[in-house]
Amino acid sequence: MIKQLVILLAIGIAVLCLLLFILTCYVVSQRWRSKRQCLLISNYITKHADDWFDYLINEKENQAIIKPTNKQDFAAVEEILIKYIKNVSSEELTSRITMFANLYLVDYYQKKLRHLRSSVRLNTLYRIIDFRMDRLYEYVAQMIDSKKKYTNQEYIYMYKIAIMHQPERIHRLLLHSTMNIGEYEYRQLLLLLSKKDREPLFASFDRLPVALRYALINAIGEESDRDQITFLERLIDSDDSEMRIRSLKAISTMGTVSDLERYMPIMDSNFWEERLMLAKIFNYFPVEQVSGPLQKLLTDKEWWVRYQAAKSLGNSANGKEILHQFIQTTDDPYGKEMANNVLQESY
Repeated sequence: MIKQLVILLAIGIAVLCLLLFILTCYVVSQRWRSKRQCLLISNYITKHADDWFDYLINEKENQAIIKPTNKQDFAAVEEILIKYIKNVSSEELTSRITMFANLYLVDYYQKKLRHLRSSVRLNTLYRIIDFRMDRLYEYVAQMIDSKKKYTNQEYIYMYKIAIMHQPERIHRLLLHSTMNIGEYEYRQLLLLLSKKDREPLFASFDRLPVALRYALINAIGEESDRDQITFLERLIDSDDSEMRIRSLKAISTMGTVSDLERYMPIMDSNFWEERLMLAKIFNYFPVEQVSGPLQKLLTDKEWWVRYQAAKSLGNSANGKEILHQFIQTTDDPYGKEMANNVLQESY
């Protein structure tokens, strides 16, 4: 019995040693292959550095010399093109890179777009954008329309490519998107769209994902798009408090507001952020019209609202005089303190 256990133990140790030997051989071989590939890539770059300079900078037609013929060549070409894009800003250079990529890298990247690993597909999408490979735009569009599921990050870059090629499609894509992404990612896409290409999004605003609605409102404010004042004013009646606050914040950046009565109900809002934005918007009205409302906001329970009300008064014509009068007449200690602080800041 003991003899059998010893034999089994010996067999187990032998098998374990064999597995460790195989694993060691695999790791060593992979490391050797990796070093060899790096060497081949480095050799290509060294050998063809001048040829690439001639092609990209001197516009010499020497593609037959530099075109890739194997896996390592493709990797080397990609590395070279990325370095030129990062270090040389020139439309002529970009055009030469696009022409070469469309001629020699399409099949290579199509194969990578079918790779099982999402990281490989994603890196390929980066390169299609970097090299402006319009010959692959239609292929990417087919990927978007296919039933295959991709990661959110992949969809974002596919949509970026769609915007570059067919910006008119982005409305349909975003409206029916199943992506679960946040405002930041939607903002990236919106910044790529022209005002004209954004217009359909306003028409179907209520059907857009909530995060996209917020991003669209923020984009209007960041760009101070005065053409959308009416659209934003409609949103300040929304049941969504976050949407109201964001819309008011966007309006506060515009500098052109006309209908004071449209904003007066916000004085009684339960959300201090709305009252804060209102105090900012009052900056755009003559002080004679908003002196009373601003003095009322100076007695608000929230510090930021009081501060902004005092700042809006202080920035206006005769504002300092109004603040002095407020200090003399108010019985609100917090409002008086805030008015004093803002007056001291202005001196």
